[in-house]
Amino acid sequence: MIPNQVVDDVQPTIKLIFPPTIDPRDLITLYPDGREPSRAPNAFIIYRKLFIKTTKDEGYSLPMTIISSMASKSWEKEPEVVKKEYKRIAREAFLYRSNICPKPKREGKRKQWNIISFTQPSNRQRKTKSPKSVAALESQQLSLTSISFLTSES
Repeated sequence: MIPNQVVDDVQPTIKLIFPPTIDPRDLITLYPDGREPSRAPNAFIIYRKLFIKTTKDEGYSLPMTIISSMASKSWEKEPEVVKKEYKRIAREAFLYRSNICPKPKREGKRKQWNIISFTQPSNRQRKTKSPKSVAALESQQLSLTSISFLTSES
């Protein structure tokens, strides 16, 4: 038998204290070198974090895969009041992180092309049509005129 393995799906009962005594600011890791903190955890991740802490405080030494599945099953059984409290804590952590690191306002890609100035002359060189291309256009126009003339006579 592997140590710390739960046999026949018999798992110890872990009951978390309610209301949780976690500060939402403790959920956001501030780095001393100024890096941006990772995103705020959701309600279940906060619950799981407290679940892991509680199991260790009660003396259990279980693999993380077992603890995570136990936390998931326990979360499903929690009443809606408990879930709402963890969602409130997650929202506070999100707002705290948003205040520390606000998202920069993104401008659309088209905004960079909307700069038009009529006060300064353009530096762009205009291409002049060569005599060959003018002659080619005139011959096309004549052939189109003759085709339309022939079709109108019919």
